[in-house]
Amino acid sequence: MLKTAESQLFGTILNQLALDPHPSIAERFLQLLRDDSFHRRSDEERHALFLALATRGDEVLPTLEAALNEGGLFSLRAEPDRTGIALCIARIGTPAARAILAAGLASKRAAVRKACTIAGASEENSDG
Repeated sequence: MLKTAESQLFGTILNQLALDPHPSIAERFLQLLRDDSFHRRSDEERHALFLALATRGDEVLPTLEAALNEGGLFSLRAEPDRTGIALCIARIGTPAARAILAAGLASKRAAVRKACTIAGASEENSDG
């Protein structure tokens, strides 16, 4: 259903799937993130996927970290939604997630630093 769902239904399905603790759900979410068509999805669909991924905790961090740092000058893929990825990592909020954001703040790549800065500012605002 996810492949053919319109934006609103896509988000609703992801929201329901996020409630299911089965490990295969996390893998399905990660497949959606890695899919070449991810960057063509609407903002609402990408946001829904990031919210769903955040429910998976540390399990999805290696893939999110790789996605945060991928791309660049010679990449054949579209630039990743770094800010969305960094915000997803911040929402996970575990020590491992915070370590990824800290490493991103020290990255040599400006786009990674910017995304992690935004995610850090968002995290600070939600603490208060």
